[in-house]
Amino acid sequence: MRLKAFALTAAAAGALVLAAVAAAAVINGTPGDDVLRGTEHADEIRAFAGNDQIYARGGADLVRAGTGNDGTRAGGGNDLVYGGGGNDVIAGADGNDRLYGGSDSDTVAGGEGNDRAAGNKGGDVVSGDGGNDSLFGGWGPDRVYGGGGNDELHALAADGDPDLLNCGPGHDTAFVLRGERPRTQLVGCEVVVVVDTLTADQEEGENSDADAEADG
Repeated sequence: MRLKAFALTAAAAGALVLAAVAAAAVINGTPGDDVLRGTEHADEIRAFAGNDQIYARGGADLVRAGTGNDGTRAGGGNDLVYGGGGNDVIAGADGNDRLYGGSDSDTVAGGEGNDRAAGNKGGDVVSGDGGNDSLFGGWGPDRVYGGGGNDELHALAADGDPDLLNCGPGHDTAFVLRGERPRTQLVGCEVVVVVDTLTADQEEGENSDADAEADG
């Protein structure tokens, strides 16, 4: 049976939107503080402004938290989450998630899968958990923690701010931009790679909030 997507929109600011349906959904928040819950399918959740709480649940979801100090919890699928403006908290779950903070000071934590987690602007805290993760700080004084698995930790913004890369258990690799090496504290990293220029993949990690800002 083919699932058809449909849209749900909160009727008023501060609303709770719960999609308990047998189809993928497009779930829209309001300018106020919302609680948004996805379905067990592949949803698109757009919170817009306000200090929102977002629960993606199952399926490979796309979440745009928008502006405000938001909390987003990925679900069991391979989710893509953009934090947007505000001091956001983003947490992965069991899937192989891509989790991106925005323009302020964010906390971005991977889950049990092989995740890609990145801060952007502001002093961010980025961490892995289980799995082999790719973790990026961004612009500002960032702290990046590897967690379990064989992780890659990146401090590649030419911002002049001090960063911490704490690799943790596993066989981990730290990538540091050459001019930032004296300001980067490395803890427990088995391999250190000093780079002169960023690759396209590294650029994507360091400039992760363009789509979220356009939507917020």
